[in-house]
Amino acid sequence: MPPEQLVYLTTEQALADLPYFAKNFSRENWDVDLRPQSTPWIMLGGSYPGARAAFTRDKYPETIYAAYASSAPVHAQVNISAYYDQVYRGMIAHGYGNCVKD
Repeated sequence: MPPEQLVYLTTEQALADLPYFAKNFSRENWDVDLRPQSTPWIMLGGSYPGARAAFTRDKYPETIYAAYASSAPVHAQVNISAYYDQVYRGMIAHGYGNCVKD
């Protein structure tokens, strides 16, 4: 992928892709209209996909009927070094101090 196309890798673009897909969705040999205006679309996910489900439901309620966000982060944070603190403490507690230093 050329670097100039990376500008499209944004949360806003990822969210906007879903309603486009849903409104144009069809299946061959299927007599049921599965587009959002006829069939409720529900998003679900855990962690980042959970946040994405909630964001999509919030931004596009006419497309996404419901969302289930399991373990979705509620506070965006750039530096999440605290995530590794428990790993560090566990390694020290189990005698891997030299590994941690390296």
